[in-house]
Amino acid sequence: MAKLLIVDDDPAIRELLVTALGADHKVTEASDGAAAMDLVDGTFDVVILDVMMPNLDGFEVLRRIRQASATADLPVVMLTAKVAEDDYLRGFRSGADAYVAKPFDIQELENTLDNVMGLSKDQRAANREAEAARARLLRHLDNRFD
Repeated sequence: MAKLLIVDDDPAIRELLVTALGADHKVTEASDGAAAMDLVDGTFDVVILDVMMPNLDGFEVLRRIRQASATADLPVVMLTAKVAEDDYLRGFRSGADAYVAKPFDIQELENTLDNVMGLSKDQRAANREAEAARARLLRHLDNRFD
């Protein structure tokens, strides 16, 4: 049973995730980035993190998670409505292990969680680099054809 931290300011999203994931995982909730930073430690198996939140946004929470030695290798899945290429690129550059767009399919999210938790630290780092490179390439191609 994996230990998940769900960070989202929308209570309906948190409730949906707790209901969908709580049967198979131990779930802890945080309603904003500041609350997440009070909870996050090296005991979680993965963090599901929204971007647009009060107090601290998800990118700042992710940056702080990656800077702290106890959580630097903690898998983080961004679950957000911010899906522009720049947001996607910023997420992977900041250290996200996966980026899932809202609205989302719960099965897709569960598969993403399984995949991220099944990878080693080095594999997750390589995936982040590959996704960031992909996002840079897509942005470059878009700029060429604008």
